[in-house]
Amino acid sequence: MKRTTSSTCLAAIVAVVFLTTANSVTIDSAIAQCGPGGCRVDQGGPGSVSPGAALRHESPGADFRHESPRGHYRSVVRIQTVDRDGSRSFGSGVAVRWGRRVVILTARHVVKDARRVWVRGVAKYVEARVVGVDATWDVAGLVPSDESEFVAAQIAWRESGHPAPGEPLESCGFGGDDRLAVNRGRFLGYRAPMGSRGRTDWLVMSGQARQGDSGGPVFNQNRELVGILWGCAGGEVVATQCGRLHVFLTEKFSPPSAETEPRPSGSGLSRLADAVTAVPKLAGAAATGDVPASNRAIDDSSNQAGAVEGLPILANQRLVQNLLGSNSTASSQRIQQAVHQPLLPLCRPRMPEPPPAPQIIIRPDPHTESIDRKMDLLIEQKQEAAEREQADEASPVLLFLVIGGCVVLGIIVYFATQKDV
Repeated sequence: MKRTTSSTCLAAIVAVVFLTTANSVTIDSAIAQCGPGGCRVDQGGPGSVSPGAALRHESPGADFRHESPRGHYRSVVRIQTVDRDGSRSFGSGVAVRWGRRVVILTARHVVKDARRVWVRGVAKYVEARVVGVDATWDVAGLVPSDESEFVAAQIAWRESGHPAPGEPLESCGFGGDDRLAVNRGRFLGYRAPMGSRGRTDWLVMSGQARQGDSGGPVFNQNRELVGILWGCAGGEVVATQCGRLHVFLTEKFSPPSAETEPRPSGSGLSRLADAVTAVPKLAGAAATGDVPASNRAIDDSSNQAGAVEGLPILANQRLVQNLLGSNSTASSQRIQQAVHQPLLPLCRPRMPEPPPAPQIIIRPDPHTESIDRKMDLLIEQKQEAAEREQADEASPVLLFLVIGGCVVLGIIVYFATQKDV
């Protein structure tokens, strides 16, 4: 009996230790700030990232579906970088057309430490350079060396850039398995992510995102780009909204007429107010430095100005969901009216106005005119000579009549001569 009790106690202690270790691994590997963090490999070039380099729980769940790159999904791209320390990382992005150039939009933390960047197009990887970044809204713009490799997505304009509460949305990315997956959720509003403080006009939708999806697009029902994914927490996917993307593209890739157009005012649009941001606090294991280096996010939350205050970069999503409850309808109950600053004017096209048509005055060239006149006279002379030659030529019928008349006349003369004889 004592031996059985001792064995039972020993088994219970082993089970407790195992569950504690498994829970700590989940805390280290569950990533609220999805993106290239932690998905590093030390060998191979662009396109050779091993799926084993990704963290656990990379396979799409019930809210995900693997899709083939067709239709509007062809604009979703895979981004790989070589960082300053020589390590390699990856993320997602989307190709858009702004003016006459193709721009690759992604999350800023995907390329923050990059020394070289490659973007996978339709058939191959193309090297790209970072042209502009916005640390406040975690957006970066890249210009590829070969634009012909990319299919550009349509950016939402005007009312279509603001989804209605409960409207279906899609967030896309390649994740750690290098397979395009789509999360289909619903629009929850413009606000701060759940359990966080800070800005209140992030685009929030229901669903999940994987590590490596960061920088991927968010599409509306019309297959238009309405946001750039940068993180998720508690069953919510957080993205930079359409209005901020228009501001970023206008400032970093300004069309000629952008400076002359009136820019709306307001707290949501004031770039001066946007620039005055507090450095976000560190949260969870990332703040204490207890996370192993292999699982640490590439974009350290200590110097990411775009992170939402109170939303950890590395956090246990399962723990957050347990605190919120396991009610599957929680996301639908949180659907609320979009509370955001008046960003509608930002979703108007900022295309360059066509220049006025130049007035072309054609003045005759005397030299050219004289040459043309001489050519006309020469042609006329040749035509007249040809007509005279045709008039001078004897008609075959007339010639036949003359010959025939001569023959008849000869016969008559012959017979007349014979009678006289």
